Amino acid sequence: MAHPHSSNLCAVPDCERPVACRNLCWPHYMRLRQHGDVRAHVPIIPRTRPAVERFLEKIDKQPGPDGCWLWTAARMANGYGIFGRQHGVNG
Repeated sequence: MAHPHSSNLCAVPDCERPVACRNLCWPHYMRLRQHGDVRAHVPIIPRTRPAVERFLEKIDKQPGPDGCWLWTAARMANGYGIFGRQHGVNG
């Protein structure tokens, strides 16, 4: 299942992303971990917004120099906020 023109590219046919783990790019590797299959028939939709922009829209900055940043998005059971940064996206 190796890519014909480079061993540094994802092993999934027609994927031009660099290898991250197990001869797969990061999105295909994560699909393999989560679903047991790379789901090559499902297109990968890239995130185009920087992580910092997505992060800042999930907080409520309290006024004042000592104001807290309150997390307004999803939280884990222990109360900590959940935020993901897609591998390979700068920001």
